[in-house]
Amino acid sequence: MVHSLRHRGPDDCGTHIDRAVGLGHARLSIIDLSPTGHQPMHTPDGAYSIVFNGEVYNFPELRDRLAAEGVRFRGTSDTEVVLHAFSRFGTKVFAMLNGMYAMALWDARNATLHLVRDRFGIKPLYYARIGRGIVFGSEMKSLLVHKSLDRRINWQAFHEYLYYGNPLRENTMYAEIREVLPGHFLTISADSFRDTTYWQAEDIQPSDDSLDTATSKVRTLLETSVTDHLISDVPVGVFLSGGIDSSAITALASKHYRGKLKTYSVGFDFAAEADEIAKARHVANSSSTSSKTARGKPVSSLRP
Repeated sequence: MVHSLRHRGPDDCGTHIDRAVGLGHARLSIIDLSPTGHQPMHTPDGAYSIVFNGEVYNFPELRDRLAAEGVRFRGTSDTEVVLHAFSRFGTKVFAMLNGMYAMALWDARNATLHLVRDRFGIKPLYYARIGRGIVFGSEMKSLLVHKSLDRRINWQAFHEYLYYGNPLRENTMYAEIREVLPGHFLTISADSFRDTTYWQAEDIQPSDDSLDTATSKVRTLLETSVTDHLISDVPVGVFLSGGIDSSAITALASKHYRGKLKTYSVGFDFAAEADEIAKARHVANSSSTSSKTARGKPVSSLRP
C-alpha cells in the first residue's frame, strides 16, 4: 500500500505495526527535511503515533504553547507539534488546527485509531471496512492494492457523478470505499466505529460589517493566509494563470517571500481569446518573480 503512494512522497517512507494496527507513510519533505521529520512519528513514550499529510499553518503558535507547558521537541516539523498537541488535548485539538491535512493518529494505550480530515476537505482521505478491519489511504489506489477489497462499482455515485460532476458526501465510485468527510474524524476501536463532526460551515456567524470594513478584513485575512502558506524549508512556487485569484496570491506572496518567488504558467494555442499567458507574464514582471511559461498543444491535435 505504501509503495503505491511513493509518487506522492518520494523523499522517504516508513511503516509501524502495533498489535492490530499498521501505519505507513510516503513522505514529501516540506518542513524539517531532517530524519527528525520521519514518519510514522511517535511520542517518546510510544503512547501515540501519527502519519500526517499536509500542513498546519498555526503550528508555530501551538509549538510555543506546548513548549511553555514543558513539552520538548526533537525536530521542527508541524507533524511533531500536532502529535504532541493530540497527546495533550486529545480530539479537541482538531478544531484548533489551521491548515490542510489528512492524518491517522494511533492511541496505543486505548487501542484506538483516529482518522482526521481538514475542515474543507482539501486533503483526501479514503477508507474501506473489510470484515472486522479497516484500510485507509490518501488515494483510492492504495486501498485497491488490498486483495480483500470488493471492487464493485457504486452505481449511485456514478449517477451522481454524471449529474453533479462528482459523487456526493462520503460516496466514491467504488461501493466499498468511502471518504472521511471534511471537518470530521473517525474513531475506530475493536468494538466501535464513530463518525464525529468537529467543524461545519454552519458554525460561521453572519457578519454585519460595512463594505469598507469587510473589504479591509478580507485583505488582511488573505495576506495572513498567503504569508502562512509560505512557511517551508524548500522553495515555494505559484501556479499563475493571470486571473484574479492567482494574481492576488502572487502579488502578496512576492511581497512576503524571503527569496525569489517562482511562478509557473501554461497557455494553449487553440483559443487565443482564452490564452492568459500575456496577463500572467505582466503579473510576474510586476511582482518581480522568476517566471516560467509553457504552451500546450490543443487536445484535438493529439493522435493515438
